[in-house]
Amino acid sequence: FLSIQGSPQKRSLSVRHGGDNVVEVPDLRKEKVSSVSDVLLALDSGNANRAKASTNLNEHSSRSHMILRVDVTSGVGEAKNKGTLYLVDLAGSERVRKSEVEGQALKEAQHINKSLSALGNVMEALDRKSSHVPYRDSKLTHLLQNALGGNSRTMMVVTVCPHNNSYDETAFALKFATRVRRINLGSAQKNVNAKNLEESVKNLTSELSAISKAKERSESQLMALKREKDRVDEKLAKASVTRANSKGEMKTLNLLKQTNDDITARWQKEKNAREETAAELGKTQ
Repeated sequence: FLSIQGSPQKRSLSVRHGGDNVVEVPDLRKEKVSSVSDVLLALDSGNANRAKASTNLNEHSSRSHMILRVDVTSGVGEAKNKGTLYLVDLAGSERVRKSEVEGQALKEAQHINKSLSALGNVMEALDRKSSHVPYRDSKLTHLLQNALGGNSRTMMVVTVCPHNNSYDETAFALKFATRVRRINLGSAQKNVNAKNLEESVKNLTSELSAISKAKERSESQLMALKREKDRVDEKLAKASVTRANSKGEMKTLNLLKQTNDDITARWQKEKNAREETAAELGKTQ
């Protein structure tokens, strides 16, 4: 942690939920950074406040966990995205019978083991996809709530010691890593701040309005096309009836013409017969 605002003395820090359901530590000094080197300087400053002690297992044993939180904002204008990067260095689990710590170091070991046990319980709940995840059982898990579940990506690196004296700790660490590896937190989603969200809603509303207007125009065009189709179908139907009537009339005309031709032929035949009869009568007289 960075030093507390207005006080060089170390004291207990509380963990609580702030705005947008973000877990934070009140009264903790924040440093503005603009490059990787600035982040490393802040890391060194926080590391200076970290408790360390010598034990039978480690000459420079970390007596506390260390968390570096980097808030990153990107984007242009009001359309900005916000993300948070947590870099966590956990103190290793410690078997008191091997480290032989006493006094304050013993209390620190107990707190370390308790917080690591709470972290294990959280991982187990996430692995079982339990409806309740005990983040608040420890300040460590409470502070890391946003990084361990929900909309986050989490990577854990486990270091082990190959020495025979550390066999139990190594086996425990590997078992813990195996359990953590099975956990699937799901896909991380894009975070947007309130202004960006408002702008997104405004843009989506505008797009929906444009789509609605386009839909109305399309429906109007479809109705016009349907009416035109109905008119064309009506004309085609009338043309078909007209063609059918024309064929009937032509057939009638042909029939009348044929009848007329037959009558004319019979009349001509009858006329010729009468003329022949009249000629024969004339000769007889």
